[in-house]
Amino acid sequence: MSALDKLVGNSTHFKIMKLYYENMDLSENISEISRIINRSHITVKKAINDLESIGVLREKRIGRSRVVTINEESPYTKAVFEFFKNVKEIEEKTFLESLIKRKASFEASNK
Repeated sequence: MSALDKLVGNSTHFKIMKLYYENMDLSENISEISRIINRSHITVKKAINDLESIGVLREKRIGRSRVVTINEESPYTKAVFEFFKNVKEIEEKTFLESLIKRKASFEASNK
């Protein structure tokens, strides 16, 4: 489990935002998003409606299907994605520091 998952939990809203952060050009219907994040269709539909109401997501109707995309221009999207980026950078730095410490400890024990 990533630090980001531990920080913000396992909510459907978070999973959707993380999905779009990792796949900026994603354009899928609710059923496919439900499958990808392993949540029920109705739960994903409600979360998407919430995120759409504040301008984070955009919906296009194609036939009877709703295709959902991220609104990269939304200030909320920018803020959430910046948060994700910062947490990822901290996580990577912490991982590298732990590798360096382990290597130093290993080298000290082999002298």
